Amino acid sequence: MQEIISITVSDYLGFELVEKIAAAQWHRPDWRDRVIRMMYDYKSRSDCFNVIARSGGTVIGRIQCMRSVTNPRLWHYGDMFVAPEYRRRHIASQMLNAAFEVLCDRGCCAVRAYVGPENIPSLGLQKKFGFNEVPYEQFDDLLNKGELMFERDLQAYTIVPASEETALYICELCEQCAKSLHIGEIVYHDFYNEIVQMLNDTDEKNFLIYRGAFPCAWLKLNGFTDDAGWLSMLAVAPSFHRRGIGKFAVDFAERYLLEQGKKYIRIHTTEDNDPARMLYEKCGYALVDSRRNSERTTLTFEKALTNLRQ
Repeated sequence: MQEIISITVSDYLGFELVEKIAAAQWHRPDWRDRVIRMMYDYKSRSDCFNVIARSGGTVIGRIQCMRSVTNPRLWHYGDMFVAPEYRRRHIASQMLNAAFEVLCDRGCCAVRAYVGPENIPSLGLQKKFGFNEVPYEQFDDLLNKGELMFERDLQAYTIVPASEETALYICELCEQCAKSLHIGEIVYHDFYNEIVQMLNDTDEKNFLIYRGAFPCAWLKLNGFTDDAGWLSMLAVAPSFHRRGIGKFAVDFAERYLLEQGKKYIRIHTTEDNDPARMLYEKCGYALVDSRRNSERTTLTFEKALTNLRQ
């Protein structure tokens, strides 16, 4: 009978499973409370989860992932364990792949690991999974004396040119973001036709941003006739706020406009859109104009693209 190995992800481990982990990983079932304390500490301050490999009811592998308290886009994976008799069977790779899926869903942009310089198998694993050795920095209050630090960027999103076939998604995104975009009441049929007409405008470039196959944001660029291009629209589904998609969209817009020969990128937003303002300022944009009309104040941000030519 073929052995079945299962890989599961858990935010909250039961007492019995924690005891099995302590027994399998450290041969100390009485260390159950140490595992619980670590989970409690990070779950209460930030976030964490465990990836568990099992053969039947036996724990044969584990990874713990923790989100940084100071940087919610940064996660650390550690406490990697695979039972000796199960090594060289790609258990660690399966657990890491499962961890990366969850990390992307939770808005992780970079994942970090610390490895002892003598741990040749783990050093090879980091290389296999695209981790790069970087100068040592402490992760929150964890101490990793004498270990090497590795990081890998996680790309959670893809971007695809929008088309008439995807106009429906843009309509849905606009409805979800109507308040922040200051869009009034939407008459769906008329609005859909406006979107289709806009997508056929050769002076604009429209893109949909996807998480997997799920459309979660709409990006529009225009202003291709002078030295400055415009990021004229960014609508992000509310369920994807604070998950790195804004930074991803801005980075893409900068690279795209640079390739079109633009020297500057400009962005409009409104004074009451605090998340957008904070994003653009964090990305290095400077406020260059502020104008008040009868309803609200419109802000214009600008950034030179010359530094991106390196």
